[in-house]
Order: sequence, then structure tokens, then C-alpha cells
Amino acid sequence: MSTLFKLRTPSPEKVVQVSDSDGFTVRGLAPIGVMSIYKRHAATLSGFFERIMTGIRERGKADEADVTEVMLALFQDWPEIVAELIALGTGADPATDALAPDHLLRAEGLLPEHETNVDITAYDLAIHLARQLPMAVQLDALSKIGDLTFTSEMPVGKFAALVIQMSQRVTGAISQSTPPA
Repeated sequence: MSTLFKLRTPSPEKVVQVSDSDGFTVRGLAPIGVMSIYKRHAATLSGFFERIMTGIRERGKADEADVTEVMLALFQDWPEIVAELIALGTGADPATDALAPDHLLRAEGLLPEHETNVDITAYDLAIHLARQLPMAVQLDALSKIGDLTFTSEMPVGKFAALVIQMSQRVTGAISQSTPPA
């Protein structure tokens, strides 16, 4: 039996307030979740991560300027990635193909009253909902997710390097197993 089953320590969470009476909880991201976003948006993110890693290598560590650059680029250029990061932080799972409940889709205007959902996953709905949050709430959510993701043992530079390394290994393994056309 795996020793992971013995873990009883819950993942730390933080609450993101949407209003005085409403909010949601977020957790830190696992490298595998970030890698799933990286794989879906590799063309967009590869140059961006490389630019960040170059700055980190030159200074030996990540600093406030790196974090600020990441935040500005995300909000200005890649709002879909912001929504995915928030969705992952709330526990949405891109690996599941579970369909979103019909009543939630109807409440968002994504499903007509007398139809049944056949193709919108719970993950897609979480991204949609995160995209609808006000910018201040999205910023707060990303800040809290970042606080919970990056620690002194796993700073942003080490985390980014790990995600890139994992992605390169997966890409290499896939290309080696694909028969030539």
C-alpha cells in the first residue's frame, strides 16, 4: 500500500472573497497541473518561460520583477491561461471528462432550458466561471494560489524549471514512440 494513503495533512487553502458574503477556496498548484496548461498552450508559453528562466539564471533567483512580469503578461496577453490557473487552484481537474451539471450550465446561459449537456466538461465550466470574475478577484486568486504554490523549498524558478523539464521529457517520449509517417 502506498505511504501516501497515510497522509492526513490537508492541503493548505485560502479564501478568495468575491463579495462580503461570497467567496471560494484555492490551493497551491501541483507541477502536473501547470504542465497540463503548458502543454495546451506550449506555443504561447515556451518563449515566455524561457525569458523568465534566462532572467532567473542571470540573477541566480526569481525576484519581484519576475513575478510582476508574469502577472502583467498573463492579464494582458493570456486571460484564458489566467482562468485556467484559477480553475486548477479551485480543484478543477483537466484530466477528468465529467460533464458539467445541466442546472449550472443553464444558470450561466450556456445550455438552453430543454437540452441536455453532452459536451461541456466540469473543467470547461470552471474556466468559464473564472473568466467571469472581476479582475481584482482574479488578481487576489492568483496571488493566493501563488503563495500556496511557491515556497522556500520550491521557489518560482525551481518550479518553472521542473515544469519545463517534465514537459520536455513527455514530448521526447511521445516523439520517440510515434512511428514515422
